[in-house]
Amino acid sequence: MEPINAISNNSHESGCSCCQSSNMLEPGAIHQLACSGFEYMQGLTDSQTVNTGNVIHRFISNLPEDKHKETELFCLAITMVNLSKDKLNEIDAENYDKILNGLVKTYNERL
Repeated sequence: MEPINAISNNSHESGCSCCQSSNMLEPGAIHQLACSGFEYMQGLTDSQTVNTGNVIHRFISNLPEDKHKETELFCLAITMVNLSKDKLNEIDAENYDKILNGLVKTYNERL
């Protein structure tokens, strides 16, 4: 699988070459993969609730047993970070960009 580009709007210009890449996941695909990742995390934790920190930790941990769900965990992590954008930026205006870019970098390095 080719690396994907999922960089926040604040870190680059609209219309740049990475935005024109055919490797980008469509929003609908990201949503479906995130839903699959959510169900996977629910099964792992035996809980109906899943928090952003646990998802990021699981994705970053890169456990061998998660290899088949790596893209799903990535999509879930970026979705949950996106939903927490305002709260993250209340703490520090650059938190969202740092976390999102770190997740994307990690994912692309694993491909």
